[in-house]
Amino acid sequence: MRKNRFKFIGDSNSEKLHTGGFPVTKIYEESAHSLWIATDGGGLYNLNFQTNTTKHFSAPQYISNNAVLDIEPNGDGKLWLATWGGGICLFDPKTEKSNTYKPEINKANWINNKNVKAIFKDENFLWIACHGNGVNIYDIAQNQFYNTENPSKLFNFNLATPYWNNDIFKDSKNNFWFSTAFGLYKWDGKELTNFNNHPSAEKNPLNSYISMVYEDSNNHLWICSNALMKYDSYSNTFTNVNISYSNLPKNTKAIVQESDDKFWVSSNNGISCIDLKNNSVRTFQYEDGLQGNAYSDKAVMKSNNGMLYFGGSDGLNYFDPNLFSENSMETNVYITALNLWNNNDEHQGGNLNMVNYLGKDLQNIPFDISRFISFEYIAPGYHNSEKKQYAYWLFGHSDKKYSVGNERKATFTNLSPGIYTFKVISANSEGFWNNVGESITFTILPPWWSTWWFRLIMIICISLIIAFVFYLRVRNIMKQKTILENTVQQRTVQLTEANVEIETQNKQLFKNQKEIELKNIELSTTIVTKDKLLSIIAHDLKNPIGAIVGLLELLDSNFHKYSDDKKQSYVKVTLSSAQKIQHELVNLLDWARAQTQNLNYTPQITNLNLLIKNTLSLLNQTAKTKKIEILFNAQPEILAFVDERMISTVIRNIVSNAIKFTPNEGLVNISVENSTNKKVKIIISDSGVGMTNEQMNKLNEPNEYYTSYGTNNEKGTGLGIKICQEFIAINKGTLNIYSTPLQGSTFTITLPTK
Repeated sequence: MRKNRFKFIGDSNSEKLHTGGFPVTKIYEESAHSLWIATDGGGLYNLNFQTNTTKHFSAPQYISNNAVLDIEPNGDGKLWLATWGGGICLFDPKTEKSNTYKPEINKANWINNKNVKAIFKDENFLWIACHGNGVNIYDIAQNQFYNTENPSKLFNFNLATPYWNNDIFKDSKNNFWFSTAFGLYKWDGKELTNFNNHPSAEKNPLNSYISMVYEDSNNHLWICSNALMKYDSYSNTFTNVNISYSNLPKNTKAIVQESDDKFWVSSNNGISCIDLKNNSVRTFQYEDGLQGNAYSDKAVMKSNNGMLYFGGSDGLNYFDPNLFSENSMETNVYITALNLWNNNDEHQGGNLNMVNYLGKDLQNIPFDISRFISFEYIAPGYHNSEKKQYAYWLFGHSDKKYSVGNERKATFTNLSPGIYTFKVISANSEGFWNNVGESITFTILPPWWSTWWFRLIMIICISLIIAFVFYLRVRNIMKQKTILENTVQQRTVQLTEANVEIETQNKQLFKNQKEIELKNIELSTTIVTKDKLLSIIAHDLKNPIGAIVGLLELLDSNFHKYSDDKKQSYVKVTLSSAQKIQHELVNLLDWARAQTQNLNYTPQITNLNLLIKNTLSLLNQTAKTKKIEILFNAQPEILAFVDERMISTVIRNIVSNAIKFTPNEGLVNISVENSTNKKVKIIISDSGVGMTNEQMNKLNEPNEYYTSYGTNNEKGTGLGIKICQEFIAINKGTLNIYSTPLQGSTFTITLPTK
């Protein structure tokens, strides 16, 4: 290998063509003789190979910042530059002036980040990868930027989602690919796809740092990341190339195609050539003439004359890939020794108890000296011998290939008698394998106890012994057979009769047990229902009835003394208390029926708007008492397949609770809307006191009847929500409750339309 195959452009100390020694981040070919080089810290360089001169453009005189991370041609000779800290700028090489675009205070429809990692021009739009702000899109004709603060209908995805963006690429199918610090995204013009949860993510680092995306001549995509990945859009599958090529360095930075079967990849460990045809990888490093082992993200370019350019931490490498044709020099390998353990304690080759059997009768190796076998081999040559690699097989033992790096010895122990072939191959320092290699075949003889004649004698003797034992055993079995047959016949009759009787008894016991369990369940339900009814009648209904009795006694004894206004106020209070008792009694009756499953469920097509209006008319007076406004957003006719009486009870209870727990002059909002999957939604929200997580958990306890006082000390039975949950479940619906303390509650009812 010749080091001068890699050309280097870097420090300006001694070379006319240079990049100042700064890290190279992007290479753009303007013409056959002119290259534009972006550097991180050194600004912009123009290399003219015809005049052998370098022009340097730095900030602030020519550009906005010296950390230039990307170059994109504008099409008219001008160059778009992506900078870190200086936004983007449009540089005109003719005038050597530039226009800068970076965030400005109080300027609307403008770029929102000054740290830009990549740019891509697509017709009249400039796509900008902003570090930490996702994507900005510059409309060149309209002179405005689209981003999260100023979205556009032309780009129907959240521009902030590809958050820490490294690169933007458009493939041949007009898909945009976003390489980010936390995974890969694709926008196909309709939706944005995140590949972090792709089925191939387990074997591919799809959720890790992505450097760039590249499309080859067969329209396959290559993704540079912690591993090199290949994407097939037809099957929507990713392949981890590092699994097939274990010697390919990880942390890949950039990739370019040389030919149909050859690709060049840069990484943090040099530059590698992948040969798909020969299934090989050749890796070159600093000692091979590279600028260094570390290379930059997406810093790669294939010129029009076929030269390949890679940018790294210390400058730029370029080379002609045709100079790296496969070379079989120094790849011949030779087996130098076949060492066997010698139990006769001979001394040969300087190894105690080891005999080099190479050149002897390999077809008749005795078993007792074959317990330890080692092979020694070598590929002659002095150039980069530490980079030579070896692999070997021992056919007859297994088909496994042993890749052992530069290890030049193979050892096997306790091989079974048989015929074996040992084959070894080698690769030179450039990674080219000589698959012909060298092989030898040898035979290990079996020990005397494994010979065919010994085995035959043993088989005959054992067979005779087995036959005699078998004869004695059969004769004894025949004697016992007759006795057992008679005994079994008698016991079979007895067991059959006993089994029939036991089976009959078991069936009766099982039936009785099931009946007892059902009765116990019914009894438990009845007892719980009775206890709850007695508790409510004794405590929750006693006080309102007592208040009505007290008011009526006052009216009776002072009827002629009170004025008409005072009498009317007493009557209103009495009427309100009676209506509350009536409401609670209806809830009690519905709850008791639900507990005993004594409900008549008769669903029908129901107009929900009309049902809600009729139900609200019963609660208007209660709401007016607390000056609460009830807003009902009535839509065009919305129908549901439900039991009208049950759903009316559900709405009455939820709205009544909303009024109860909403302060005076509050708001209750009701809306009805069509949902998906043949469902409708009723949404009831209030501006009340809300509920804590502990209170909401109590609502979902099956035997917990939670109640509390309203904002005006209203008292309830705790059955309202339970009735709502049971009635909605009977109507094949769902009830979801969302609540925040001091902010109110929202009840969402989902019901079927048929």
